[in-house]
Amino acid sequence: MYSVFRRGCYHSGGTFIEGYVTNAQGEEAGVRVNLGTAPGSNVIETRITGNDRSPGRYTFVLSAQGPRPGVWYVWISDASGKPLSDPNAGRVETNAIRNPDDPNACWRAEIDFGRR
Repeated sequence: MYSVFRRGCYHSGGTFIEGYVTNAQGEEAGVRVNLGTAPGSNVIETRITGNDRSPGRYTFVLSAQGPRPGVWYVWISDASGKPLSDPNAGRVETNAIRNPDDPNACWRAEIDFGRR
């Protein structure tokens, strides 16, 4: 099982959900990270760690430029789709707050997963 760790949500030029998957040895490559519109279902996209800037990193681009408000869920699954992390714990609500100084602005969410 994987635990979810939220690092924060910030203003950005586009709308992204990104983070790292780690285990006791460090970043973990080859892990399936899902993005959906409901906890554990309605998968929009799946990323495999190790195909981004570092072995355990993943990035979902919701909008390359500007906001894309919505409620999103990110979770780890096995190859058959069975959740290996709590899909509810990876909930993110992005918004269209344009003021970069507003602490409630959420265009770039950072969510990490750690293997227990």
